[in-house]
Amino acid sequence: MAAPGRAKSRPFGLTLGTALRLAFGLCAVVALLLFFDVRSVASALSEADWRLAAPAIVGLSAVQLLGAAAWVFLSSHLSGAVLSWRYAARCYYAAQVLGSVTPANIGADAYRIHSATKESVGLERAAVPVAGQRVTSYLALLTLGALASCIVPLPDGFALTMATLVGALIALIGLGWGVLRLVPGAKQRAAQLARRLGLTELRAEMPRLRLLRGLTGGFALALLFHGISLLLTYILVLSVSGSADTLPTLASLAIARLSILLPFSVNGLGFQEGALTILLPQVGVAPEAALAVSALNRLGLLLTVGFGIWAMAIGKRPASRESERRSTAWANVVDASTGERA
Repeated sequence: MAAPGRAKSRPFGLTLGTALRLAFGLCAVVALLLFFDVRSVASALSEADWRLAAPAIVGLSAVQLLGAAAWVFLSSHLSGAVLSWRYAARCYYAAQVLGSVTPANIGADAYRIHSATKESVGLERAAVPVAGQRVTSYLALLTLGALASCIVPLPDGFALTMATLVGALIALIGLGWGVLRLVPGAKQRAAQLARRLGLTELRAEMPRLRLLRGLTGGFALALLFHGISLLLTYILVLSVSGSADTLPTLASLAIARLSILLPFSVNGLGFQEGALTILLPQVGVAPEAALAVSALNRLGLLLTVGFGIWAMAIGKRPASRESERRSTAWANVVDASTGERA
């Protein structure tokens, strides 16, 4: 099979479910436009200050490099896979092409796991850092959203929706815990699955301090990633509205950004636009201007997808010496950490 990133590699396809979710998101956007003056939205876009908007749009695409850096960091700390920076950046952008059309960007994770597995990393060593990045990113986004909710008063309907989603997540976690604890043989089957994936051996050889450092560092990088993205989106607000209160606007953007966590939403399409038209007017931004900001924000996504397609077209496998260094690097890490504990 050709390496991911090359034109002949098609490990994932557009499923019917993804197409339906994408269509639902587009319908939600169209429905929003029916409730607002389309000419006012177009006017806000045409009058946007592109001296601010253009650099912000490019920045929203370039910030993905920070996500690639977090992947390299977590791969080194959680599984000992030493990824070259050029390969990680190229693969990360290529993964966004799939992430942009799959719920909660899950396709990007699948692509990176597939790519790293093909590089002789092994499924477990490829999956663990990607899963770690997903968890730390969610925690960082939820942290920012929780802090933001203390600044911006949420409308009753929006607050009820957020509370319902959080409650559903807690219930799902509780259900999983209950199944493991109460269903006969569930814990044994889970342990057997972990052994088949190689996770048990990986956990046994991973020092606890190393795991803690990796997750802490990943959380810090995720906070930085989302924080920079929010600041760049705030610049888009300024480019459209001319002025906006900094802290309340950033808080509104942080809450609206939570829409990308929805498992049935394709990159938050429709839901993020709706959230912005509800939240930004709370801080003095007109609803039509909020839709214009959302459209400019989507241009950043399109630019990222463009870079991803380019990365797929020119993609090459990382240098062979990187693959040779992985096992020795991880062995040195384990030895050093064991020595520290001793």
